[in-house]
Amino acid sequence: MDDKSETRANRRRLKALLDRAGYTSVHHSGALFGIPSGGTLRSWDMRTALCNGWVSWSIYMLRWPSAPHAAAALAQRVLELNDVMSVAKFSKHGDALTLDMEYRVEHVDPESFENLTNLVFGFAEEHYPELFRIANGTESLKRLEDAFRRPALGGGED
Repeated sequence: MDDKSETRANRRRLKALLDRAGYTSVHHSGALFGIPSGGTLRSWDMRTALCNGWVSWSIYMLRWPSAPHAAAALAQRVLELNDVMSVAKFSKHGDALTLDMEYRVEHVDPESFENLTNLVFGFAEEHYPELFRIANGTESLKRLEDAFRRPALGGGED
């Protein structure tokens, strides 16, 4: 099978997994899709791909801090988390911190695809507040939390 045929087959296979698992997805290119999801403090746009027999998931978490003390503290915490998480791992790509996971496609059916996708979303939701605080300081997260707690359209509590 040539590269174009393999890419088309991978795209169809991944799209079928996404559809059967009930995810809304956005095709980006080749066998790469985005899975948008709302979160507690922010929305997420997970990228999932199928290539060379591996399904991969990746979520952009936050911008890597430029301040040396914050960068060192974030690196330390990410290493600690990677040591205790069994399947997903945090990675630094340029100035971005991502949460990534790969799984062999022959072990992925629609149910396991949904479970693995939810696992990555869950890890992102669970660890984002702490990592954000380390990278940006506690006060920045308080402003973000307060903004999400404000009632929509100016309605308020009495």
